[in-house]
Amino acid sequence: MEPKLFLASCSTGYLNRKCAMITFMTFASFGCARLAKKNGRKTEATVEVIDYYDEKTGFSAMQRTTGWHMSIVAAMIAKGDIPAGSVPLELAVPGEAFVREGRKRGFKIKEEILTLGEVEQPHVQLV
Repeated sequence: MEPKLFLASCSTGYLNRKCAMITFMTFASFGCARLAKKNGRKTEATVEVIDYYDEKTGFSAMQRTTGWHMSIVAAMIAKGDIPAGSVPLELAVPGEAFVREGRKRGFKIKEEILTLGEVEQPHVQLV
């Protein structure tokens, strides 16, 4: 029996749409060009999203995290907030605006920026 069919046969009647479904995502950035330095210090950024089944709408956590994500981006495209053409999503969508819109939709988003190490001295090139 195929693994997918086996799982489906075992879970029928046990798992349902009202099961406490959870989506948990953590994103970390080390040395990203925009966040690599803050006040001359190396930094690390972490964003954490935890979402659950929504009893009011009947949407699972997975449906919410994929559907709301798409709706946020679609609205940004419609308003002209995202440049036209073929641009990678992570470069086209302003992070701060995306997080703000996600919070409006009820997502619990935790952001943390850690400062690491000593202040780096600027490189001086003698001519």
